[in-house]
Parts: sequence; C-alpha cells; structure tokens
Amino acid sequence: NDFSMHFYYDAPNAQKMYQRIPWRLQQFKRAIEVARDVRKGETPNVWITEHARGIDFGGIKARDARPFTSNLAAAVSTADFLIALAQIPEVQGASWHGLNALPWQLFDPENNLQPNPVYWALRVLKASEAPQVLATYTRSSNLSSYQGGYDTRAVVLSDPDSSNISVWVVNRATTHMQVELNLADWAGKQVGIKH
Repeated sequence: NDFSMHFYYDAPNAQKMYQRIPWRLQQFKRAIEVARDVRKGETPNVWITEHARGIDFGGIKARDARPFTSNLAAAVSTADFLIALAQIPEVQGASWHGLNALPWQLFDPENNLQPNPVYWALRVLKASEAPQVLATYTRSSNLSSYQGGYDTRAVVLSDPDSSNISVWVVNRATTHMQVELNLADWAGKQVGIKH
C-alpha cells in the first residue's frame, strides 16, 4: 500500500521542463493515480525518500557543487517543493536528500558544522507546522521569471478547531510580495499574527 519516490528539481539554469517543480509534481500526481488504479481505487501512501535541488555536474566535482545545492536558492526551492507536497494528501513524509551526502549538505563540514540555508528553511517549516492542511489556492505574478511560472506558493495549515493557523509562503521574487489571506471562517474576527 506504500511506495516511495525521489525528486530532484530546480537545477541551476534549469532550461528543461522536466527539471522544474510544476512538471515534477504533475508526474508525481500521475504516479499516484496509476498506483490507485492498480490497487483498485485504494489510496496509496507515498513517501518521498529523497528530494533536493538538482545539479547538472557537467564536469563539476561534487564538492564544488555544494554551494548550488545547499544555498539560499536551494532553500527557496526546497520550501516551494514541501509547500506543494503538503497539499497532496497521499504524501506521508518527505526527507531532504536522506543521505546528506556531497554535494547536498544541511551542515557545512568546513565551517564548524554551521547550518546551511536549507537547514534553516526546514526548521522554519517544522516550527510552524499544524496537523491539518486546508484547501489552499494561490494566485501569483512571475516577476522573478522563474521557469515554473510563478513567484509565490503558499499553503495554510490549521489545528483541529481552526482556532490557530500557520501560513507557509515562499517568494522567488527579488522584492517583497504583498500577501492577502482570505479565510471565510475568520471574516470579521480580530486575530493576532506572529511572523
């Protein structure tokens, strides 16, 4: 009833459609549908056993590729991918490049094991997670010219009684983006916000 997949996305200069997160997600959803058909309509449990920003080594040594796979751009890509996965109910969990091998490093081995940007992105998401994912629709510009076609991706998570929510948003643009949250259950209520 379970299967696993690996995903690598957003390699630097990702010119090919199959390297972009939206294309990867479409393939992922197709695989879930195939698994559901094979299991006569039963919903499969899916585990992403490895995912990370991809790299085209093209003559680059793994050690030299680390700045591309664990930098701020990789943190944004990782957050983007996890926000998307949160909205796919079949996903039971996801592990960022489970082996933590070169060139994918959460901690910099040459700098007193200082956390890399991807570590901090994962930590921010973990600290603000909630048990329920609400149906979320995001509309976005593409000022960043990201090959995937958008600047922002978002998801809203909630505790069981919807008294507290968390909003995960990633921004690929080089400028701030205004976020407008429309949540019908909270219309007209005074709320406190923690950023």
